[in-house]
Amino acid sequence: MLRVGIIGANGQVGSEVSLLLKGSETCLPIPICRTKLGSAFLRYGGLDCRHGDVTRSAEEATDLLSGLDLIVDFSLPRGHSSSLKADIHRLVNSVLMNSGSATYIYASSIMAYGMSERHIHFKNYKIAHSIYGKSKRYAEAEVKTLSKRLGRKFYILRLGEVNGEIQSCTRLRSNNLRIAGPAKIQIPTGRTYAVLTTTIMNTIETLASQRIASGAYTLSDAHRLEWRDLASYYAERAGLSQIEYQDKPQLAGRKLRSVLMNGAAHIAERYRNEISSYLLCYMPKVEEYLRLERLKRTASKAVLLNAHQEYDVFGVTYTGNIELTPPAFDAASLASGFERLRLLRKFLLDLESGLSAAARFH
Repeated sequence: MLRVGIIGANGQVGSEVSLLLKGSETCLPIPICRTKLGSAFLRYGGLDCRHGDVTRSAEEATDLLSGLDLIVDFSLPRGHSSSLKADIHRLVNSVLMNSGSATYIYASSIMAYGMSERHIHFKNYKIAHSIYGKSKRYAEAEVKTLSKRLGRKFYILRLGEVNGEIQSCTRLRSNNLRIAGPAKIQIPTGRTYAVLTTTIMNTIETLASQRIASGAYTLSDAHRLEWRDLASYYAERAGLSQIEYQDKPQLAGRKLRSVLMNGAAHIAERYRNEISSYLLCYMPKVEEYLRLERLKRTASKAVLLNAHQEYDVFGVTYTGNIELTPPAFDAASLASGFERLRLLRKFLLDLESGLSAAARFH
């Protein structure tokens, strides 16, 4: 069995992939979490975890990463854009410098192409139009540069929108369907850019066992998964058996403010992600002030966010075809992927029942 260390294992994607890999015949998942509290769910699910911070010191990183054949990095650095670069640089360098010869898989995102709420057409934009996309581009560059310098094998996976049993988008859309009930549900036209957690798991197994060239790959189920398939999956989770589907055109990008007091405010609002990514990263105090002011302006409107999206389960979706790297590996069938998610759902429900029983006992 190949030992697969999973950084960021207590996040949504890391947790689910760890649990799915538990049933793998070729890979042994070893989640890496900062604290035992963060790994409680995974340990209750039967996984042996390692605890510590790979960025704290070289000695601690070496101890956490020792004996691993493969490292999958699902970490999501948080904070202001002024500190993201330093955090990403510290993490990537620590992992690659202290993990021996282990293969490094960095989980990036299709947002690295540069899309945003206003830029919704799939293409490789010259500049990233979101803070998240900009940070992923920087992380990808760090992984490529240092891996090549050290002669290490690496893979960058630009993940599509991740769908699975414990993913927020799945829960939100399933709940929206449950609220809507047996009504007509709008389905976006065009190809989906989603990726199932089972596909991510299959890809990790393949990269661990086959000789595939290092590089960046876009990982999506676009070639076999339609929006209608996802809607049916959400409906199943919501306990709905009869739903009418209605195609809808792709929506235009949304502007967060339709009425602005002056031209300067309009420009600042329109290009807030670019300004934050390329200017405010050098002015942390200004960034903090502007962030707080914006939160004040939008807090009163938060309760109305989904007021008109009850039957529009998917909301704004990107247009055009996702740019897929020529496939270097074959994923399991779509039916098999959904079946594994059903098994995981049953496993999670059993865990929940066990926790509830334990709580009542105490």
